[in-house]
Amino acid sequence: MLVDQVLLNRFDIKKLISTSQKNNSNQAATKYPDGLGTPAIVNYAFKKYLKGQRGDTGAKIIFSNIQSIRSVELKNALFDIDTKKDLARLTS
Repeated sequence: MLVDQVLLNRFDIKKLISTSQKNNSNQAATKYPDGLGTPAIVNYAFKKYLKGQRGDTGAKIIFSNIQSIRSVELKNALFDIDTKKDLARLTS
């Protein structure tokens, strides 16, 4: 989970965990129009790679190559704060 996804709540996290537990590999990622993204639960083996990523593309590469990952719709994940304009939209 990323800190800029401020609208996520405990129900979203429970849904993500529940979806991952329905999968033998215990992996799940949030479904977006252009593919899978964060928040996500993935195998520990990807930790080192993910820690070194910056921007919006690093994790998507992994998610598109994991055949056993399940997708979950989390509408609250669609909003994140990347700019001052995003923050203003949230606080207005």
